[in-house]
Amino acid sequence: MTDTTEPTEEAVPEELPPRDYVVRAQFAETASVDEDGDKNIMRGYLGNFEEWATVDSRIEGQFVERILPGAFKRTIEHNRARLRVIYDHGQDPRFGRHPLGPLLDIREGQRGAEYEAELLDTSYNRDLIPGLRAGMYGSSYKFRAVKFDRTVRPPASDHNPDRWEERSIRELEMVELGPTPFPIYASTYAGMRSMTDEFRARQLGIDPEQLPDLHPALPDGPDSPSVESTRAEGAIQPEPVRRFRSREEYLEWLSKI
Repeated sequence: MTDTTEPTEEAVPEELPPRDYVVRAQFAETASVDEDGDKNIMRGYLGNFEEWATVDSRIEGQFVERILPGAFKRTIEHNRARLRVIYDHGQDPRFGRHPLGPLLDIREGQRGAEYEAELLDTSYNRDLIPGLRAGMYGSSYKFRAVKFDRTVRPPASDHNPDRWEERSIRELEMVELGPTPFPIYASTYAGMRSMTDEFRARQLGIDPEQLPDLHPALPDGPDSPSVESTRAEGAIQPEPVRRFRSREEYLEWLSKI
């Protein structure tokens, strides 16, 4: 059910959304700062292993997702030197994509990935520190799902009463992480939340509701797909909903998202 074929003019996959790198945020004081001598050390965590989160996204689709223990292991071992600690994924004009400081440590803990970074002595970090001390920031990260299990039509359950597709991420490739401000609607939200729509919409300077709705929900009823589990390597490919007539059309569309 996953198509990783490179698009060509002769055979273009029906669905090629920007699904490789998506954004998740963890709220409820998941980023803080402590003084260590003359240094300010920011600490945070990502993930919440085994906790189901609902993803209701115009770009990604509708499904529930959880991260399994061990999912961060490979990216920590092989991609740590390339990880950047950035405020709100570079979307705040005060910070841009300037790194907040060097990543001192990142590891898997009991509940998720835990990280530490030394905040450089810069004007923008000095503006950030009071909010970190007051517990006003969560943690956010951008990643690509590399290995995952999916159940297309699961039975109804407490965590998934609407029987949306379920995805269990076994391995992910993380590219950046850092503190993120609490959205107004999530100020008391402690779990994981997809921020992909908000991230893309801010890049385009539009409201998230103006994004194209690429993934209508699967129909429910006797003709719905049967329950099945699959394993895939590479980026998660949602159900096909549009077709590109050529590689050029696909690349032009992708560059605008």
